[in-house]
Amino acid sequence: MIACLELLPRIRSVFKVTEGIAIQCIRLRQTDRVNLVFASEEDKDKARMHPRWLTTAMPEARMRGEQWFPVKCDGVAKNAVMDPDKDDGRTLRDAVLAEFKDQYSTKGVDCTAMKVNWLSKSYLKKRVGSLVIWLRNKAAADHLLQRGTAVFGASGAFCSEFVRLDNPNLCYNCNKYGHKTSKLQ
Repeated sequence: MIACLELLPRIRSVFKVTEGIAIQCIRLRQTDRVNLVFASEEDKDKARMHPRWLTTAMPEARMRGEQWFPVKCDGVAKNAVMDPDKDDGRTLRDAVLAEFKDQYSTKGVDCTAMKVNWLSKSYLKKRVGSLVIWLRNKAAADHLLQRGTAVFGASGAFCSEFVRLDNPNLCYNCNKYGHKTSKLQ
């Protein structure tokens, strides 16, 4: 803990651009990791924009990416979100994220969507599919989950919590986990 307290002034004054940031505290983790807790969102954003301060203050340190909150949307009409210029069955229009933010942001909740991806396969004949929208903050994800639906174009989609599943490596030959059929042959 003493080493962490000695580190605070060094972190604050590494570069002129990060001189004004305020670190509220350092959280020690169970492993050999630490979390820096910044005093404000502006300080966090400023530190993230100029990442060289971290490697100078702590040479082996890495900055964790910004945390986004995924929401799964089932039954999305592809014609409402697909790019008409591309005929690949996967490419979404560039304006989908901006339209989503405009439609679902309220006075207390900023529904900025950071990324969107299809979950379902890209069959060109398939009219609906499932996609995941990663939202910037938890309040926006909770807001969308509480609504239960999201509208894309004129069609509605059902919203639910997105749970990432690991690939279990199921063998379709012997129905056991841990390997695939192609590995046995």
